[in-house]
Amino acid sequence: MLGIRFFQPDDELLESIVKYANGRVIFDVGFGSGDLMIELKNKGARVSGIEMFVEDEVSFNLTMNGIAYMPGKVQNYPGLIRNLKDKGLLLFARPCHSRFVEDCLDYKHSDTEALYITVPENLELYDDLGKYKKFAKQISLEGTSLDNEIIMSIC
Repeated sequence: MLGIRFFQPDDELLESIVKYANGRVIFDVGFGSGDLMIELKNKGARVSGIEMFVEDEVSFNLTMNGIAYMPGKVQNYPGLIRNLKDKGLLLFARPCHSRFVEDCLDYKHSDTEALYITVPENLELYDDLGKYKKFAKQISLEGTSLDNEIIMSIC
């Protein structure tokens, strides 16, 4: 599997994310091991995602769970991201710290919401959201996670 799994939500938080999505496709940007997408799908969510580094084991696990995904950089799929509109919910769950979050947000349609999940100190340590940080609002969902991450909504 790919590296360390950083975001480890409990069942209640997973169910809250699915409820919050309210039928929208949860599009996990930088899905890593794919475990989160599998867990969300098992809770009833419609999921897909994009990951630059997809290992064979991850590909096999996602395929076996019936999850369609895109390998590559967000810059390869601007039309897909833009066309999610109000039918999709972008999800950045403890992403690697780089410009890819801001780059993806540059492509999103104004009707597409994004959730950025991180530990509170990362909001100060890293500039993942770039110019979108001023638009991010913390939201509360039921449940918790191993590292007590916070969830920021960017509309």
